[in-house]
Amino acid sequence: MTDSPNRRDWTDAQKASAESDILARKVAHLERNLSALREAADGLWYCLRHLRRVDASEIAEAVDDYTEARDQSETPFDPNK
Repeated sequence: MTDSPNRRDWTDAQKASAESDILARKVAHLERNLSALREAADGLWYCLRHLRRVDASEIAEAVDDYTEARDQSETPFDPNK
């Protein structure tokens, strides 16, 4: 027995909806990563601009924050989450 055209259309619509949902979640994942990287880069830039007024611990913290954000951004997107 073959699927009726309406059944195929419904199945195609479900697949398209699922793919759209996955893409929306992937975009949100990338936007979160970008935001975290920007914030961490701002911290590094602040340290560079005010190098004479920040101490070594602030610089180390900014580098650690950036490293953590970078590592998090390299985590692959998992469509099952």
